[in-house]
Amino acid sequence: MDTSWLLHALNPGFTGIWFSLEGKVPAEVARIQAALSGGETPVAPLVITEAAACARYGVVGEPAFYLFRPDGHIAARWRQPSLTAVEGALARNLGRI
Repeated sequence: MDTSWLLHALNPGFTGIWFSLEGKVPAEVARIQAALSGGETPVAPLVITEAAACARYGVVGEPAFYLFRPDGHIAARWRQPSLTAVEGALARNLGRI
């Protein structure tokens, strides 16, 4: 990612971002991103490794997964995401539960 605004990189719908300075995407995060990208309400996957963005979102010491809403607000955040947890947050943000 370049130094432009993170909000410009977000999908018009939901976006699931893995923030990690190392850029390594754990198998569980890759599984979550793959499952959600083709779901009923698609969640666009994105990996951010840029130091300033990682610092801004508090992930310098430990990576984290963020779910962004279409309006650019943070819907939820996890250090150890699971598909069930992310699907639950997505459902809550869509008013389904």
